[in-house]
Amino acid sequence: MKKPKLRELKEALRSLFSRPFTSFYPFTAHSPADGFRGKPIFYIEDCIGCGACSEVCPSGAIVCSDHLETRTRLLTHDAGRCIFCGKCEEACITDPKGIRLSAEFDLAYLKGGNCQHTISHTLLLCDSCGEVISTTRHLEWVSHRLGPLSFGSGLLLGVRQAANNIPKGIEEAQVKEPYDRIDIFKNLCPKCRRSAFLADEKV
Repeated sequence: MKKPKLRELKEALRSLFSRPFTSFYPFTAHSPADGFRGKPIFYIEDCIGCGACSEVCPSGAIVCSDHLETRTRLLTHDAGRCIFCGKCEEACITDPKGIRLSAEFDLAYLKGGNCQHTISHTLLLCDSCGEVISTTRHLEWVSHRLGPLSFGSGLLLGVRQAANNIPKGIEEAQVKEPYDRIDIFKNLCPKCRRSAFLADEKV
């Protein structure tokens, strides 16, 4: 029984005269280790507004809301509800990622609204029924990924023309039934586009 006691005394003396292993935070800045999962942040240059991050968020910390009157989609992250699981970054379809976990860990807020940050995107609506198709950034990304194959879609062709400031050469007016042949080159949702194709086949 003597040896264990001597060993404990040795450890006690060593810890008494050695420096502590704790850091001096908050008096000095702390740099988290690589792979640290901090606050998720949207990056406007990479985010396309697809909403995949909000679909996989288990805690509902990311909310995707469409505002038809202003034709905008808002993606809002609430750090107060976030569990920093990283699912949003994993589900992001862009590369580099439109939402990425940062090294920010000091998340103390005086008011609840301060823990939210929002990113905005422009919506593209159906010219016939007014339903949301997607964001213009999302469709531009799809068109870029498809390359020359995107020219086979009237919608993606129009999106690419708009991104390059090329006039469509067709009248910009609300599309109503009965559809005309030229309507397949306008902004139509999948349901209305199918109806336009069927109407064109009957002509």
